[in-house]
Amino acid sequence: GELEEIPADLVLRSIGYKGREVKGTMFDKRSGTIMNINGRALLSPESDQHDLGLYVCGWLKRGPSGIIGTNLNCAEDTVGSIREDIATGKFPLGGQEKSGTKGFQDMLKSRGVVLVSIENWKQINEKETRIGSLNGKIREKICSLKQHVEVSLNNDL
Repeated sequence: GELEEIPADLVLRSIGYKGREVKGTMFDKRSGTIMNINGRALLSPESDQHDLGLYVCGWLKRGPSGIIGTNLNCAEDTVGSIREDIATGKFPLGGQEKSGTKGFQDMLKSRGVVLVSIENWKQINEKETRIGSLNGKIREKICSLKQHVEVSLNNDL
């Protein structure tokens, strides 16, 4: 290999990510994605039937690729599917009592998702900036999901 030095005033580190399975979804472990068509989560890999009300975008939709702009286009595609489903009456909206944030949180918890509130995130942010300052940096990014959960839920400051 050949070493090349490129002068730069700013270097950004992008932390890679591979999607993790969400219980109850058709998850492709190889690609780290939820099987979908235009952001609509599929009910089975053999059909194009999708789970009404369950949509996906970003890396969980297409795999770890692209840049910020790619995610914006990806989200627009998924929002287009949501709009289409609402307009055609496929999306289960009208006449139903909405459970709001609590219902959404309950659904996530029932699927084994660990919820991180803004207060939890502030704890993570505080620890990252404190560790960074000890090392002469703005922050030291915590890259492990396990550490994020420990810091945010166990007040590990």
